[in-house]
Amino acid sequence: MRYLLMICLDETSYAAMSPEEAAASMAAYGEFWEQMSERAVLQGGERLRPTSDATTVRVRDGEVITSDGRSRRPRSRSAATTSSTARTSTRRLKWRRRSPAPGSARSK
Repeated sequence: MRYLLMICLDETSYAAMSPEEAAASMAAYGEFWEQMSERAVLQGGERLRPTSDATTVRVRDGEVITSDGRSRRPRSRSAATTSSTARTSTRRLKWRRRSPAPGSARSK
């Protein structure tokens, strides 16, 4: 079975990073994905486009309504997805804690 790890970030915090901070962040993610790959749990992953490139799709009364841009509801934004084969919830949580994403044990 495959599992999805979603990395959710605040886009404004990344926009405010210096070039050095952004490079360090990308290097940390690269190391994280390399470790998952070496342990044969990484099945794939994609960096997502910014929310400014999004199209919001809603269905109201059977009519499909699309609009450019993200939904106006505030919430975390998905920055990337990673598919893994970590078989137990303990292993999946272990990988989540290794993530360089804010809120993980590694980021503190």
